[in-house]
Amino acid sequence: MNKFYCPICGNQLVEAFSIGDICSCCGNECGCDERIIRELVDGTYDKITLDTLNNISYLTKEEAHEYLRKQWILQGLNWKYNDCNEKPEAWNFEMARKQLTNININLDDYLDNNGTK
Repeated sequence: MNKFYCPICGNQLVEAFSIGDICSCCGNECGCDERIIRELVDGTYDKITLDTLNNISYLTKEEAHEYLRKQWILQGLNWKYNDCNEKPEAWNFEMARKQLTNININLDDYLDNNGTK
């Protein structure tokens, strides 16, 4: 049986993460949150104008997942939605660490000695 995981936080999903799906754990929406303007992430745009819209570039899907994962980690690894009561009762840092291993991510790679990078 296939197992499906959110590519950002490693949350196990019922089916493959596809357009319009929202991960209840990290809150990211497949196909929507992945469209991230590179220049906004790297700080090269002070503001977006009609002229600059013609020259923008987007992060690749992998880069977007990495960026969104970093944001989720920096914001405290919080479980975002619990509409279907899928949040583990005692959700914590160690559970998030274990969940990330579902997608071969080592949380320590994102943390420094103070707990953040």
